[in-house]
Amino acid sequence: MDTSGRVYDREKSQVTGPPKGGKNAGDTKLSCGFSEEEEEEEEEEEEEEKGQSLLLSNGDEWSRRRRLLTSAFHVDVLKGYVAVFNTSANTMHAKWMRLLGAGEGPQEMFHHLSLMTLDSLLKCAFSHDSCCQERSSEYVSAIQELGELIMARRRTLLHHWDWLYWRSAQGTRFLRAARVVHSFTRAVVEQRRALIRQRRDEKAEAESGDEEAETMRGVASQMRRWRQRQTPSCHDTTASAICWALYNLARHAHFQERCRQEVMELMQDQAESEITADLASLPFTTMCIRESLRLHSPVLAVTRQYTRDMALPGDRTVPKDAICLISIYGTHHNPTVWTDPLEFDPLRFGTPPTQEAAP
Repeated sequence: MDTSGRVYDREKSQVTGPPKGGKNAGDTKLSCGFSEEEEEEEEEEEEEEKGQSLLLSNGDEWSRRRRLLTSAFHVDVLKGYVAVFNTSANTMHAKWMRLLGAGEGPQEMFHHLSLMTLDSLLKCAFSHDSCCQERSSEYVSAIQELGELIMARRRTLLHHWDWLYWRSAQGTRFLRAARVVHSFTRAVVEQRRALIRQRRDEKAEAESGDEEAETMRGVASQMRRWRQRQTPSCHDTTASAICWALYNLARHAHFQERCRQEVMELMQDQAESEITADLASLPFTTMCIRESLRLHSPVLAVTRQYTRDMALPGDRTVPKDAICLISIYGTHHNPTVWTDPLEFDPLRFGTPPTQEAAP
């Protein structure tokens, strides 16, 4: 909680900047290649929405952002990226083989998995091959530094106060890394806008070009905000989930062998590049993933703010505007809900599902 009584939120640390008009004011602003008037509108909108990403926004604003982004994550769209995921995983596996061949000792898996998920994210979201698994870059280093600084700020009580944080050494490092990330985002958006300009120059598509430009303006704006708020965390949570899944399978060799056999049977008559099956084709592997997510949730808790009074059993009422902490870890380890909650048992998510695994 900061000095104004607000509950500190991880996302707020990613988007809140120095006081307007301060030494570093405006350092983290992005340009999407729009006109000056459009840029001013963008900046005013950002000021109003500071700290309100898709996860925190609500009402009509949430619906608008969700419509812009949902189509990009449709299951049919994601299937087309399986080959990209495989390529990134193969790069990681080849690196592991080289390290083992060179006599390297035990490896920290999370670091490798984090680079692999970031590699996949950049390829799919921006069509950008960063080669981050093979060599470092200023952008990748900035992404990793932002993630570390966000967590460090959460652990330092005085840094929850914006005025102090932006004048600290960590705050200065955060702004410097944020500028690197935003510059990269700006360059990608400019490339997309250049393509739209080419299409608008074609008279036969002039009308559709105007509509597409308007759509791109909205998508570019949302993409910019999403990248500056989400990149440091979203690929790390995915890496954490994969890491724990591999750990749990390594501790239960019989489950690991069963998953391997299931995958081998699926790939028996298909080339690796042709694999586009969803998890329905890997039922036991899916059960292992779900059980691993239950046992080791990448996100341990979330907060929600009540928009109205909420009546609870026992004549109790949670007042409007109260902030509620929802413990995902506690829910997933509640012995009244789960039998032997500390045990890794994928069969609890079997078909038909047991009563405790039902939605």
